[in-house]
Amino acid sequence: MLLPSFFVVGMDQYENLPDIPLPANAYFSFKLNAFDARAIDSFYKKIFLSPLKHSFCILIDLDELFTISNGELKKTIEVFISLTFHINYIKIASGKPLVLFETRKSNAENLISTIIGAFKNQGYDDVEIILLNENMNRSKETERQICFNLQESFASLFSHYVDSIKQLDSSNSIFFFFLAKLGELPEILNILEKAETDVRENFPQVYNLVNENMSLKINERDLHAHFVLMQEQLDSLSNYHLYNNLSESRYKRQIKELLRFYKNEYEILPTWYKRFGHIVKVIAGKRTLRSLFNDNVKKYKD
Repeated sequence: MLLPSFFVVGMDQYENLPDIPLPANAYFSFKLNAFDARAIDSFYKKIFLSPLKHSFCILIDLDELFTISNGELKKTIEVFISLTFHINYIKIASGKPLVLFETRKSNAENLISTIIGAFKNQGYDDVEIILLNENMNRSKETERQICFNLQESFASLFSHYVDSIKQLDSSNSIFFFFLAKLGELPEILNILEKAETDVRENFPQVYNLVNENMSLKINERDLHAHFVLMQEQLDSLSNYHLYNNLSESRYKRQIKELLRFYKNEYEILPTWYKRFGHIVKVIAGKRTLRSLFNDNVKKYKD
């Protein structure tokens, strides 16, 4: 795909997932139904037990969350978070999980903040949000969302997709394809491939610019991931050396304290007292008598 593209489908369609490879920059997004707890549990088990090979994220319909109780909301959010632990769940820079939100309301900010807070409570530094709502814009100013509703028909998909590529006015555009059935995906991918071929042949300058921009973004993403890894390694080495230096300083401090104690508690004793102590050791059988007169003789008995 020339641009990042998400194929959105209901979670009940997971079993109909075709065994086909997705193009580069293409991802699945499963829309969750917050009301049907048993359906969510079923989807949860299937997605972890079956070998899902494709990268995916979840789409949450916020409007369905407004009417449930706080207890139900908390449990539902916990399910959302646990799905992001899947090995193929989409993570953006620095391991931030990508979550799509859909709403027709303009007052969803508090609910979004609650969900993000729950993610952070589970150890995430942050969450990457894409909000599908004409009334709100949490995305970057230059980001443009282009949606294709294919739930009823995709007869005009070819022409609409070509027109969308020709009319791109932002390098951060994202495509969303809403499907009714995953079984239709092979045919849809075939149409999109033909459409991109048409753009390459009839509008080569547009195609090359979009394609080059996508390549640069991929390189930027890879470089950022490498930077994050190097930063983690640097932090680990710094902590290692800091710990060792602290340990060394602690041992030095303990030795100095022992020497100071020896000097203060023993060296200040009068000579006659020290000699009397040596005699007591001889009487007690801990030291040899000859060692009192000859330093080359073994002092202490085994």
